[in-house]
Amino acid sequence: MEKIGIFGGSFNPTHIGHLIMAEQFSEQCDLESCHFVPASISPFKSNKDDYEFISHTQRLDILDLSVKDNPKFKVNTFEIEKGGISYSIDTVRYFAHSYADKEIYLLMGYDQARSFHKWKNWEEILAVAHIAIAGRPCNSINEDEAAINERFTRLGKSPVWLTNPMIEISSSDIRRRIKNGLSVKYLVNQKAEEYINAYKIYQ
Repeated sequence: MEKIGIFGGSFNPTHIGHLIMAEQFSEQCDLESCHFVPASISPFKSNKDDYEFISHTQRLDILDLSVKDNPKFKVNTFEIEKGGISYSIDTVRYFAHSYADKEIYLLMGYDQARSFHKWKNWEEILAVAHIAIAGRPCNSINEDEAAINERFTRLGKSPVWLTNPMIEISSSDIRRRIKNGLSVKYLVNQKAEEYINAYKIYQ
């Protein structure tokens, strides 16, 4: 059965760290395609300031420009079209219905994995999707990993731990740099950088 991946996030803006993580996700889980799913409003970033100075359309344009060179990368607008707070369970259900003949993989970071039991309908997510975890720090505590493995192992499925490089780039830092007139060269895709500059986004 072919595999497809879900990579959700605010992508405000999409940066090189996102692209590297998606590439590692695709490679190590042997994905047919990796679907970037930008949130309408993240349940973890519901403050309006997180989305100030940029529209959904601009966020999507930057994401499209960032991923267009990789044929495995797709942009899915389900959460934006749905509107409201974006919960992973709704997205996983949507993908399971739309791609009933595929295996679904959901990407999350290490910190998200540690708090996953607080997510809405987290047990159903485990029943529907395989979980891939990125960004494990070198000094992670073995007890944490053991607890995560135990919690995530259901119905014969265990989490996939990605061996990806730790890229210390954040969208909030990119927004701060742009606001302060600093360069974001090499932090974002070149075409995305040109678009941000042309429309004076985050300035």
